[in-house]
Amino acid sequence: MNPIERIKPYLAKPALTSLLRQVRKTNRPIIFESRGNHLAALISMRHLRKLMQALETDEDEHDWQEIQDALADPRNAKPIPWDTLKNELDLQNRRTSDRGRGNQKVAVRAASPRQKRARRPAK
Repeated sequence: MNPIERIKPYLAKPALTSLLRQVRKTNRPIIFESRGNHLAALISMRHLRKLMQALETDEDEHDWQEIQDALADPRNAKPIPWDTLKNELDLQNRRTSDRGRGNQKVAVRAASPRQKRARRPAK
């Protein structure tokens, strides 16, 4: 692979259009550096998409591992009662309803007076 090009930021400003074309054409990044410190990189959209995809995959794998660890933890074998969870999450000021599957309770915001009037059946 060809070496990565390095450039000082003040030199990039007048040549930005040509640098963009170069990155797009060669798919090689350009590193902006000052006094030997890397400041930023100019990369192609193709490389950015690949980096974002790799990051998302890594995050998904990390999340999956955290779920597996939580399920394997013996402290999580016993379910937490809804009232305990509600207090821990400070949901006392919210109404609850039995939405969802089974007896699973879900926190919902209280309706405004205007929303309550809209729900009343017409007389």
